[in-house]
Amino acid sequence: MYQEIVATGWKVHDVSALDMPGIQHFYHHLNSSPTQHKLLTAAFGLPFLLARHKGRIAGFASLVLDEQGNISYKCYHEELFAYFSENEWKEQLADAFQQQCRLFTDAEQVASGTAKLVAWLNRSLG
Repeated sequence: MYQEIVATGWKVHDVSALDMPGIQHFYHHLNSSPTQHKLLTAAFGLPFLLARHKGRIAGFASLVLDEQGNISYKCYHEELFAYFSENEWKEQLADAFQQQCRLFTDAEQVASGTAKLVAWLNRSLG
């Protein structure tokens, strides 16, 4: 598993199944209003890179499909760059994204994987 300590108290690493409850909670915290439904959608994507500060999730990146249907990524973070070098995050993100593109060779794989992950999370972690 890719893991690098980037600054005092910071770790960036690949996402594992054990990270999913925390990522789901973080995502809802960033994207929810009191009246908004808590079920995830395909916009959640397939999380693949996680940034932690002193054990707390500070941001993550997910594989998503862009408007043209190409494999891309989206970053979710809250004040991540106030404490962490944006350039360092982007460098690590670019490397991790390239690794993911070797695993997911076409958009259908990402769409299918996202649908399965979202369904699983909505059932089991809801």
